Amino acid sequence: MLRLTDTIKHLIIVNVIFYIGMLIVPSLYNWFALRFPKNDDFEVWQIITHMFMHSPLSVLHIFLNMFLYVFIYFHIFSYICASALAQLPIACRSG
Repeated sequence: MLRLTDTIKHLIIVNVIFYIGMLIVPSLYNWFALRFPKNDDFEVWQIITHMFMHSPLSVLHIFLNMFLYVFIYFHIFSYICASALAQLPIACRSG
């Protein structure tokens, strides 16, 4: 039986909260999506928050991302501690 780690649960919850918030207040996308650093709309927090932004045009986008969290990250990194698992998506997206 698949037992999700707390880290994966928290990542899924944060992603869903950002997605629902973006659907309710569409201007949040402009605040949290990553902009080029020389752009006037760039803000420091976008370095982290862009990782939780998903296409507002498709539920499939967020569904597939959460599917990967549950099935791929869980199985590949089931023996890695939670702190290392939490750093993986950040490392992959910032590279």
